[in-house]
Amino acid sequence: MGENEKLARQVGMYLCHRHSGKKLKEIGALFGVKETAIAEARRLLSRKLKEDRHLAKTVETIRRELKI
Repeated sequence: MGENEKLARQVGMYLCHRHSGKKLKEIGALFGVKETAIAEARRLLSRKLKEDRHLAKTVETIRRELKI
């Protein structure tokens, strides 16, 4: 899996965790990972969003498009 694909999965897990209201186990089942991977993706992406202004703008654009 390339870096862009990995980042896209992290963004997907992050947004699901933040906005879906689903439990970690349910989100993990959607992505084929365990609950700990969802929590870790959220932590990592939260850190990346603080450090990378371009990434933060991209994620915000996705949120607006999804209306979340």
